[in-house]
Amino acid sequence: TSEAQSALYMDSVEIAAVANYGYHFTQWNDGNTDNPRKVVVTEDKTYQAQFDKNRYAVHANCDDELGAITYPDSVEYLDVIELEVDPIFGYHFVQWQDGNTDNPRRVQITQDTTFTAYCAINEYAISVIANYEERGTTEGSGTYRHGDSITMSATANYGYHFICWQDSEEVDISKDAIYSTIVTKQIDYVAIFGKNVYQITTESTDNTKGHVDAVTHAEYLDEVILTAVPDVGYYFTQWNDGNTDNPRTIILTQDTAFAASFEIATSGSCGEDAFWSYQDGHLSISGQNDMYDYSGYSSTPWMLYREQIKSVSIADGVMRIGSNAFSNCTNLETIEIPNSVREIAEMAFANCGKLTTFTVPEQTIH
Repeated sequence: TSEAQSALYMDSVEIAAVANYGYHFTQWNDGNTDNPRKVVVTEDKTYQAQFDKNRYAVHANCDDELGAITYPDSVEYLDVIELEVDPIFGYHFVQWQDGNTDNPRRVQITQDTTFTAYCAINEYAISVIANYEERGTTEGSGTYRHGDSITMSATANYGYHFICWQDSEEVDISKDAIYSTIVTKQIDYVAIFGKNVYQITTESTDNTKGHVDAVTHAEYLDEVILTAVPDVGYYFTQWNDGNTDNPRTIILTQDTAFAASFEIATSGSCGEDAFWSYQDGHLSISGQNDMYDYSGYSSTPWMLYREQIKSVSIADGVMRIGSNAFSNCTNLETIEIPNSVREIAEMAFANCGKLTTFTVPEQTIH
């Protein structure tokens, strides 16, 4: 405003109010709104100018209409406003026209102002992988822009098969090994591969001589145990590929068939430390312990020779003849029982019609 001044009675004086930057004159203390203003001096008088803050227009826009901005459209001088950009789906805020990268952004207003926000399309680094590296390979990894089409493919290695695609949230999305979709967010894809299941066929070359114990199906690279189980009177010789291990462990890599071969046994065990052998009608028992008990003639290891056995010799050291040991040996004529035998169990010589006499040691229980 003008400084204080002196004037004579009835002089006409001009006064003016000058606003600082950001403000504007509104009126004098007597309600007069003229500026400058002439007054007639009739007495000492003080005039006070009133000022208000300027209001400024604020404009804000997003380049290429890639987002919406919230802001007040009119504010007073030195007000602080907040600008916030909400990009449209698939885009992100980059910066304002003056290089500022804050979002939201606080600005103090000193004039009419226009703000422009720049947004850019999203890019996603997408990985396409297998659930286990050894099970298969995948294609499709790369950097994609929002809205791009991505095609991924899965190829199973030997022994495996493709099951489905899962996203990084473990949601199943497709069972097609070649799958296309539109990229709309940051997400990775996993090809789920499973192990193949193979069939195991087992048999005996002669099913009257034994059988094979094994599972019928197993997964790729599983360890499978094959056990050839001979029937009474037989023994395992080999597998169809010449292998003689029994039991045998294999690593499964395909559908597989195994056949076990068995032969008639001519010797073997008949007690904890007792052994038998057969040749040309003669059965020999040796060892230093008791013979096993048998539930019947069909359970003895020499059952296949029972009608051919004509003589039996038991070596000194055998202490007990088991039950049903020689039952149904219908052509047995002679037997040698050593003094070491302390017991002959029941039915040991049942149905041995041609065995009319034999000598039993005095101390033997029978």
